Amino acid sequence: FVDAMVAWGDVDAIERRLSEHVDAGATQVCIQVLHPSAGSAAVDYDALAALAP
Repeated sequence: FVDAMVAWGDVDAIERRLSEHVDAGATQVCIQVLHPSAGSAAVDYDALAALAP
């Protein structure tokens, strides 16, 4: 269930999932990028920059 709702993995994997939404007709896709360190709520700004339009 979680895999159907959450795009996770490296930037390339997440880009593929975002593209699936756009290809299915989404005109807007909201992302929240979390830092990969366990227990950290910090934003992963490098990943966010890579995924931003």
